[in-house]
Amino acid sequence: MTQSTQPTLSIIIVNWNTADLLDACLKSVFQYTRRLEFEVIVFDNHSSDHSRTVLEKYPEVKAVFHPENLGFAAGNNAALPYATGEYLLLLNPDTELTDNVFPDMINWIKDCPCDIIAPRLRLPDSSIQVSSGNFPRLKTVIFQNLFLLLERWGFVLSIPALSRLSGIPLGAYLGNEKLWRSDQVHSVDWVSGACFLLRSDDFRSVGGFDEAFVLYGEEFDLCRRLADKGKKACYFGLSEIIHHSGASIREFREKSYVLHFIASLRYFRKHRPGWEVFCYRWGIILSCTGKIVWEKLRQLLISPNAKAQSAVKVRAYQQLINVYLKNRLDEALPEK
Repeated sequence: MTQSTQPTLSIIIVNWNTADLLDACLKSVFQYTRRLEFEVIVFDNHSSDHSRTVLEKYPEVKAVFHPENLGFAAGNNAALPYATGEYLLLLNPDTELTDNVFPDMINWIKDCPCDIIAPRLRLPDSSIQVSSGNFPRLKTVIFQNLFLLLERWGFVLSIPALSRLSGIPLGAYLGNEKLWRSDQVHSVDWVSGACFLLRSDDFRSVGGFDEAFVLYGEEFDLCRRLADKGKKACYFGLSEIIHHSGASIREFREKSYVLHFIASLRYFRKHRPGWEVFCYRWGIILSCTGKIVWEKLRQLLISPNAKAQSAVKVRAYQQLINVYLKNRLDEALPEK
C-alpha cells in the first residue's frame, strides 16, 4: 500500500472494545494483502478497552474515534466519507486473513455479472459459517424449514428435487456439502457483512445501511435494496477468511436470538406485503408458544443445570411473543 496514489480498495472496520481481535485483523490485512493499492479506515465506536493503543501501532490506518457507540450500521455509514477507493470492503474486526484474497474478489466483480461478493467464512472450530442465503419471504421461510426437517429425518436426497419444484434455491444454511459446495461460487440473494465487497458508488447509491436495523438484518436489507437496482450478489467460496465469531458457540444466546427475529420482522415490514407480515408474525407467535410448552415439559425431566438453560430459552420466546403481538419495533428490549 502506498499513500501517494488513490487506492483501489477502501477497507472499513467498525470497532467496539475488540482491541486484541482488531490487532490480529489489521496485522493479517497488512501481512497478506499484495498487488493492490488499498487504505484502511477504522471507525472506533467509543471503545473503553486498549483499542486506541492498538491503533497507534498502525500509523497507516485512518483511525476515527467517535464519542459514542453508533453501532454497526451507523458506524459504517459514518466511516464512508473517509473512503476514497473505487471498491469498498466492510470487514469485521473479528476476522483474520490467511491469504491474499482481496485481489481475486475484485477481479471476480470486474469480470463476472456480480456486484456484491463475500468469501467463505471459517469459524474457529474449523466449521464453515452460514454466510449467505435467500431473501426472507413467507414461502422461503416455510420451505427452508421443511428442508431442514427433511435433512434431520434423513431424507437428504429428496431436498434438491423439492428445491427445484418450489423454486427456492438451496442455501448454505443447510451446512451439508452434498447439497452446498462451500468451495465453489454460488449466486445468492444476500451475503454476510463480516466481509462484504462491493463498488463504493453502489453502496452510496442506496444511502448505505439502514440504521434502524440493530446488529442483525443490515445485510439482508442492503442486498435487497441493491437487488432492486439490478445488482447481484454471490458467495465466493474460492477464497476464505477466518471469522472469530460467537456463531461457533453452540449454546443458546438469548439476546442474539431475540434481536435476530426482531430484525426479521423489521425486514418483512419493510419489504413484504401486509398479508405476509401478518402470517409471518402469527407463525412465529405460534412457533414460540409451542416451544415454550415443550420447554416446560422438558423441565420436568432434566437436571437443574439444564433447567436453567431451558428457562433462558423460555424467557427469549416470551420476549418474542410480546414483540410480535404488539408489532412494535421501537420499544427498548430488556437489558440482558
